[in-house]
Amino acid sequence: MITIQRVRDALALERNVLVLSGTVFLILTSLFSWYLLLPLYFRELGANDAEVGLAYSLLTMSFAVMQFAGGLLADRYGRKLPIILPTLIFVPLYALAGLAQSWVALLVALLAINSLSAIQSPAFISIMAESVPEERRGMAFGVFEFAISLAATIGPALGAALVSRFGMRPLIYSTAVMALLCAILRTVGLHETSHRPSPIELASLKQLRQPRLRWFLLAAILLVCIYNWTLWGPFVSLHAEDALGLSKPQINNLFAVGGLACMVASLLGGHSASRFGGRNLLIAAGLGHVVTMVFWALVGTSPLGLALFVITNMGLQMAIIAYNTLLTQLTPRESRGAIVGLVGTVTGVMGGIAPTVGAYLRDDFGSTASFWIALLAGLAMAVFLRKVRSSA
Repeated sequence: MITIQRVRDALALERNVLVLSGTVFLILTSLFSWYLLLPLYFRELGANDAEVGLAYSLLTMSFAVMQFAGGLLADRYGRKLPIILPTLIFVPLYALAGLAQSWVALLVALLAINSLSAIQSPAFISIMAESVPEERRGMAFGVFEFAISLAATIGPALGAALVSRFGMRPLIYSTAVMALLCAILRTVGLHETSHRPSPIELASLKQLRQPRLRWFLLAAILLVCIYNWTLWGPFVSLHAEDALGLSKPQINNLFAVGGLACMVASLLGGHSASRFGGRNLLIAAGLGHVVTMVFWALVGTSPLGLALFVITNMGLQMAIIAYNTLLTQLTPRESRGAIVGLVGTVTGVMGGIAPTVGAYLRDDFGSTASFWIALLAGLAMAVFLRKVRSSA
């Protein structure tokens, strides 16, 4: 019993961390069985490459625009309600996505889902940060990202086995079922961390005038652009099919290998963020990600290419953990939801143009263009993050 408690303490496995990590694993395992093939599915439903880029820009922006509202709701009504209610609404929306007969209808359903996910996001970050002592936040976010990485490993592997036999639609329907299960588990399992919710006020946002937060905001915008140009955008799947000649199951298996790497990076990143600080880890991991992403695109399917794909996944995963840790370090508890939400909205809207820019660059300069511009953005991000320390 003592040993179990020590493990829970070492990994920051408080109840909320366990419930959120467990339910995120369940729903994302189902989601990742098909979502990484979405660019190709858009194509099957009639979209061209420019329309795929536009769709991803809209998806990115839809996840952004409601985050500020979600942050205000989290500060006003507590952290639990903005997490549970959207999860319930996911159920009919994923069912509608499965029924979609055109890429536009599918996109509309996914835009609604992303908007609700945006409402959840500030509450997710806040409840995770407030469920553990500050010195263990990095580890808590690491465990949370470990659950995401585990889902990103198992989901594509399941999809690779099932998509050829059943197609995309049954996989999308399964996500609706899993959303219902997760809504029930979150309702029962989560406990509130904001017992004295604050009135909705905008005065607290004046803290964004602080130089360190302004530099952080610029770096965060670039980070969103980076992952939209690399692993979270459509360009890896498109490059893998068009330039490397991989099939859909092979692409899913590639992402499964990346997810396995992210599992290791999650716990390593959580420990590193707690030890070295979110800013330092974000600089190192971000640069490592963009450099290895370019080399992977150039090397291709060789063993070295696979190794580079593993490393670039680890870099982005550790960068995300570092980002969340640094963001909570820079925001006070009483206005954390609103500031986190505003940062998410600004970065998402600004970074939302990245897939469209990447699509046009890809048409003009080739399949690796988005990865090269991500490299330039990574270098600029590192410069801005250095200013966070000097402005503190």
